[in-house]
Amino acid sequence: MHPALLLGDPATAGIVVGALALILMGAAWHKFSEPSAFLSALAGYRLVPEVLLGAVARSVPVLEAMLSLGLLVPGTRTAALGGAAALIAAYAGAMASNLL
Repeated sequence: MHPALLLGDPATAGIVVGALALILMGAAWHKFSEPSAFLSALAGYRLVPEVLLGAVARSVPVLEAMLSLGLLVPGTRTAALGGAAALIAAYAGAMASNLL
């Protein structure tokens, strides 16, 4: 279903998309500002092979920042929404796998 159908009012849709962009940029900023803390947290999940840990830890905040910016550009918004949904689903899966 297209986001505009769910959020018929353009102002409401803009607020929701803007909020998601802020959340993603805030998450990226936090990881960029404390890379060693994020690396430790990522290692604690034990989902990424150790040889790839550094590359993944550097890539995740870049991906979050790119998706955040993509949400703000109308031409890339739909793809960025899909990417953000996939990223959030991956985060949920990582958390769930460590709780079970």
